[in-house]
Amino acid sequence: MVQLVQTNWTKTLINKQTLCIRMEDQQVQIVKNILAGGVAGLVSRTAVAPLERAKIILQLQSTNKSLSQVFTSMHRERLGLFKGNGTNLLRIMPYSAVQFAVYEGTKKAFDLENETVKRLVCGGLAGMASVICTYPLDLVRTRLSMPNQANHHGILKMLKTVYQQEGGLLAWYKGLLPTLIVPVFS
Repeated sequence: MVQLVQTNWTKTLINKQTLCIRMEDQQVQIVKNILAGGVAGLVSRTAVAPLERAKIILQLQSTNKSLSQVFTSMHRERLGLFKGNGTNLLRIMPYSAVQFAVYEGTKKAFDLENETVKRLVCGGLAGMASVICTYPLDLVRTRLSMPNQANHHGILKMLKTVYQQEGGLLAWYKGLLPTLIVPVFS
């Protein structure tokens, strides 16, 4: 008959293995949250890309075209309905990934009794984190959509130009503070 004797050493080993498994599970969950948020952002933005493009065209147009006329002209262009969607996806994928992962992580970290307050705090922190992480891409997207910025070709060139000509890393975050504050009051 074999008798299992548990010593302090085996207890320590079991505890370390359990801790490693828990840490691996947490890391896998974080990766799952990042991927889920990123894919959700990609799908949702691609679904509404034609409407976003039509909105920008209507905002920047000098003539009074109707929405149906805008869609007709977009449809005639090669990839017209989804033109510019790549830049938007490069911004929204990390934005959604960070937002979802931070929201899920902070929900577990905060032990608040009031579920509504907990969701509000976690959602606010997630939104702020995602804005901070992706603000340079938002700056580029905005500038590339402006007609007077036609001389800049592409995301990397725009980032490089802003960095070199407007003050380095901090230039990528011009206007960040109001972007973070406005949602609090709306």
